[in-house]
Amino acid sequence: GDGDFFIVENQLEVIRERIAASIKSALVTISLGMLAFLAGGIGIMNVTLATVFARTREIGVRRAIGASRRDIMLQFIVEAVMLGLIGGVLGSALGYLWGVPVKVMLGMGGSPVKAWMPLVAVFIAAFTAFVFAIYPAWVAAGLKPADALRAE
Repeated sequence: GDGDFFIVENQLEVIRERIAASIKSALVTISLGMLAFLAGGIGIMNVTLATVFARTREIGVRRAIGASRRDIMLQFIVEAVMLGLIGGVLGSALGYLWGVPVKVMLGMGGSPVKAWMPLVAVFIAAFTAFVFAIYPAWVAAGLKPADALRAE
């Protein structure tokens, strides 16, 4: 019956603090992921736009011999998606190859990377490339053959 020999704790507050910390961690991770999504997408869009302007004459020739707007758009979208796929595969491979040894050296154990995670990363990279290539492809498809052939 002496109150000095035991302590009664309510774990509810500890659980609430841990849940709040988990939510903060998840929001930071999601924010960084979205930032990477936007940065990668803008990079792909700039590369695709540069390709469009560098190949204006080619676009004009293709349009003059009968390529449709759809054909031109498809060309640039496929090129951008291939760029995204290659970047996603290389990024996943380098992340895995770099991350596992570093974690082992730091004594953090093996990598929790599951087989589906790199596949999802590659899919997201390809999807990002697709979304951000639509505008440059639309610009390329909108070039008139005569104007494109005059360009240098």
